[in-house]
Amino acid sequence: MQTTNLGPIFHGQHPFVPPGSTSARIGGQGVKIEMPYRGQFSRAVDSARAVALVRSGKQVKQTAYELGISAGCLHTWLKQDRIDRGKIPGTTTAESAELRAARKRIRELEMELSIVRQASKFLGEDKPHPQGSTR
Repeated sequence: MQTTNLGPIFHGQHPFVPPGSTSARIGGQGVKIEMPYRGQFSRAVDSARAVALVRSGKQVKQTAYELGISAGCLHTWLKQDRIDRGKIPGTTTAESAELRAARKRIRELEMELSIVRQASKFLGEDKPHPQGSTR
């Protein structure tokens, strides 16, 4: 399959690729379109840059357009920035990360406990021990 890197030129729109898809068939041959990754890392970089631009006086719509994001997304980033700076009440980014990590650890511990309970039932550890047993 042929791979083509389009970069940010098409902003997710390509004449041969349906919206939301990353591949298409052209003349019976598969063509994979590599779209730029918009994951956590790039989002953190974009949000910091976008917030700095808006705080320096640039318009929200113009900044959002130049970065290829929606104005609503940029407004969300601006609101989170105000929360992080203590201007408005809310859960800070650091607190959110801490809560996420704690919830993940709780899920892991619950899974471990479930496994131990299943193993205990399988091995017969849940049955009472005979009278006089030192176990």
